[in-house]
Amino acid sequence: MKRVQAYQCDFCARCFARPSNAIQHERSCQANPARRNCKTCVHGCIGTVDRKEPVTWNYDTRLCREVPDYSFYGAYCDYHNVPIHEAPFNIECETAAPYCNPNGDEIPVPGTCWEHKYKGNCGWTEKNAPTGAGSENV
Repeated sequence: MKRVQAYQCDFCARCFARPSNAIQHERSCQANPARRNCKTCVHGCIGTVDRKEPVTWNYDTRLCREVPDYSFYGAYCDYHNVPIHEAPFNIECETAAPYCNPNGDEIPVPGTCWEHKYKGNCGWTEKNAPTGAGSENV
């Protein structure tokens, strides 16, 4: 048995042999709250969302034709009520904010919109139905 020294990310369980690799990883780690990733946001959920346009077309043997499926199951934004890959990011967000605060602090260019609220951990929240601001627009 060998004793080894490793450097662990402060945000996830990954370990590295060199401190430079750990520092580089921490900057891009999905669990890093400074990145404002969807997985660390209270609005980042896993569940079913009803869509206005069909997500897929399923073949119905009773009708002998394809019928539209309007439900999407997967990672979605509970605030905007859209799948994560369709979420409005940064400036395109309906609540667009400038890249700098009025007091001169830089706002990090994140992987998410300005409605990000850190939930204290990294991972999707399971929900059955959206409850955010966009849920009444379905």
